[in-house]
Amino acid sequence: MVRFIQGLGSPSQMFSQIENAIDAAYNRGDLRGLRLVVKDVLEWVNGLPTNAREQLDEVLRRQFGSGLTEAGQETHRQLQSILRGGTIQGEEEYRLLSSRADEIRENDSNDKELQKINRMLLAFHHNKRSGPS
Repeated sequence: MVRFIQGLGSPSQMFSQIENAIDAAYNRGDLRGLRLVVKDVLEWVNGLPTNAREQLDEVLRRQFGSGLTEAGQETHRQLQSILRGGTIQGEEEYRLLSSRADEIRENDSNDKELQKINRMLLAFHHNKRSGPS
């Protein structure tokens, strides 16, 4: 995925750093680190033009049998689980909700979801500042 995006003419230094992070996490057996890199890359992919996302999806499906749609569905499941729980359980969940808030901020049809996410983000900040009770 990284090489595909790099082939679109994106800055090579950034992708060199991403590849280094992937290699380092893989060599350490750091599954959490690999997941974080994947999430970062998927967030970046969402900003690509539609035709580039479609081409990348096709490449992923050919090579791995699944594409961007499945990755998006997994993220959606994670978001729904966090929202149902009503409490952010760590930095990774915070980042996921924060990204979702940025994504839906300009769309009035998602106002209730945005309000809930903002309440959860504020509560997380408050709890983090005040520490465990």
